[in-house]
Amino acid sequence: MPLVWPFSTKSTAQFERVDQGWDLRATSGAGVRAIAPGVVGLSAPNPGGFGNDYPYEVLDDPISGAPSDTIYYGHTHVDRSLIGKHVAAGQVIATTNITDPQNGSAASPGSLEIGFSTHATGYPVAHGEGPSAAGAFMKLVLINAPVNAPVALSPPKADTIAASLNRAGRLELFGIGAHGTPYHRWQLAAGLGWTDWTPMNGVVTSLAAVTMADGREELFAVGQHGTPYRRYQLGQGGWSDWVALNGVVSSLAAVVKADGRLELFAVGQHNIAYHRWQLTASGGWSDWTAFDGAATNVSAARNADGRLELFAVGTNGAPYHRWQVTPGGAWSDWSQFNGVVRDVSAIANADGRLELFAVGQHNTPYHRWQISAARGWSGWVAFDGAVSNLAAARNQDGHLEIFGVGGAGTPYHRWRISGTGEWSDWNAFNGVLEN
Repeated sequence: MPLVWPFSTKSTAQFERVDQGWDLRATSGAGVRAIAPGVVGLSAPNPGGFGNDYPYEVLDDPISGAPSDTIYYGHTHVDRSLIGKHVAAGQVIATTNITDPQNGSAASPGSLEIGFSTHATGYPVAHGEGPSAAGAFMKLVLINAPVNAPVALSPPKADTIAASLNRAGRLELFGIGAHGTPYHRWQLAAGLGWTDWTPMNGVVTSLAAVTMADGREELFAVGQHGTPYRRYQLGQGGWSDWVALNGVVSSLAAVVKADGRLELFAVGQHNIAYHRWQLTASGGWSDWTAFDGAATNVSAARNADGRLELFAVGTNGAPYHRWQVTPGGAWSDWSQFNGVVRDVSAIANADGRLELFAVGQHNTPYHRWQISAARGWSGWVAFDGAVSNLAAARNQDGHLEIFGVGGAGTPYHRWRISGTGEWSDWNAFNGVLEN
């Protein structure tokens, strides 16, 4: 994994001794940069040593061969607004001493000791003074790191796959094929077998699907030039024509509110997240309303108590969520999950707990879930395989099914096996989708 030099400038004059970590020196009050993407924590106090407010960082991807996945930045002073937050490589997370001592740090101005820490404590894996193998290893992997060159995140992908449950209780899968043509296929019976792909008219770049309160499906798409469109199943079968909505967007997500009205979320120009909602069930729409913050991808789901929850990928690759404080009411601020992702898809389990699926680094699919309905979350758990997009839906009997697009454009799906909690293997569909 490429690393970043922890200061904004670099010279051999900054290199000092190796002991528990590697001692470096910059100017007093210099910004200290994260050497790789990770989550910042506040170390346990170490008065007279590293100090009382120096940070550690749990890396997203451990350094190959390293004794720990956690880095300490000793003798520095953490930016407390970043504690518990995900940071990108090269992002300033702390500053060096301006005076000696400063808040418990017994080091001359400009000092930094960087090394490997026991997980989430900030204490070095090597104990005592003098050279250590852990300190030597840190110097080895960091000495050639470039200045202020953040690790590149994979670019966000359009949502080229979507799924929902139709009125007959069968899942329906939507995907974007060659030349932007949208296709769909559906289960022959609830939980059993699938039709072949059937093309729909139009040229689109992103998809979102939702099941309305009356059981009909509604499909949203981003057309050419970023125009959002919608179409819906007709009461007698078949689909309406595409209907354009105003605005310019790049990602869409839709959810049914507790009163049956749809709410639509989108990423607009300048990565601004927006939403709009039906004024009455199956009726007209409000105008777009902006959220604060910046996003590249969105998904949404409804909590068991009726409150909507919005999930987003930030421009730094970090996953975020916010939720209605009361059903239909005001929204919380954004709250950050750990990790780096590029695509998210959320769905409610049959028991009301939300589950979030994401594509992480190296196209690894992950998921996490609420511990209980509307309360607390598990950590990320990886699936095997590699996909560039994910979509999640719930079968008629309540078990979840996820869909992904593989590296060659092959669509796949896997499902939670009813009664066991285990997941099937990935199963391929025929056809090639945009990825």
